[in-house]
Amino acid sequence: MAPYAFPAPGTAGAPRPARPRLRATIALGVKLAPQGTMVKIALVVTALTTLGAFGAAVVLSGRGAAETLVQLGAATSTALAWGAGILVAVPASLQALRDDRRSGVRALLIARGASTATYARGRVLGLALVLLGVVGGGTLVSGGSAFLLASRIGVAARALEGLVASLVYAAAFALVVAPMSLAALGARSRATGYARFLVLLLLPELLKPWTSELVPAGWGELLSVPSALSALRASLPPQAFDPARLARAAFVLAGFAALCFAFVLAEIAALDAREGAEGRLDKLDGLGTHELRS
Repeated sequence: MAPYAFPAPGTAGAPRPARPRLRATIALGVKLAPQGTMVKIALVVTALTTLGAFGAAVVLSGRGAAETLVQLGAATSTALAWGAGILVAVPASLQALRDDRRSGVRALLIARGASTATYARGRVLGLALVLLGVVGGGTLVSGGSAFLLASRIGVAARALEGLVASLVYAAAFALVVAPMSLAALGARSRATGYARFLVLLLLPELLKPWTSELVPAGWGELLSVPSALSALRASLPPQAFDPARLARAAFVLAGFAALCFAFVLAEIAALDAREGAEGRLDKLDGLGTHELRS
């Protein structure tokens, strides 16, 4: 009997490499996100903010400041999101897509059968998990402290509602800011990336006094990421339960996150085309030099 010859890779009948699951690409995104000095500074800011919030909970419970104690989780989530959260998102996203290509991360995933969409989802969700850990972790400590230190059952119940609303805020922040920062910073130069990020984050907020007059009632507060996140949290107890406001805020934030993810895919495609063209030019230059030498 003639020995069986296994087909060479890439030929008909050759076994295909197993595609990496989304969970594996998300784990890779988590591993790649927390890098650099700024991220370490952000972790220090997170620790200090959390300790400060815990100390405030102890003081407020001792003074009987029930209303302020109930709002402690909301205040902590806002401080962590726009402090430590941004300090993590910006350096973790800056030229991240370009670095993945140049360091061979993209080539490794392509060799294992990962699609561009799977890579992009893993990168975005990995960064989102890191942001959720930073913002949600400190929020859980501060809001949980307010709940445990409340002197009355009614105050404890409202503090628990505030904690839930603040955790929803932290999750929404992570899911929106992760694709936004990667879309703005992932494949561009530092100057261009910073400019795009600031435009996406700050310009709508600055224009809101004028643009809010151009939309129907109830939608004006949703024209920037910070105000839409605040509206999402304000639609939940202990402030109030407003299903219509909650639905509007969730719709706008989800739509903006999806749009930013589409921009991430476009940036990856543009980067692949640009890097591929440069590689072909380098090969042609090398061929011309070789012909001149010969």
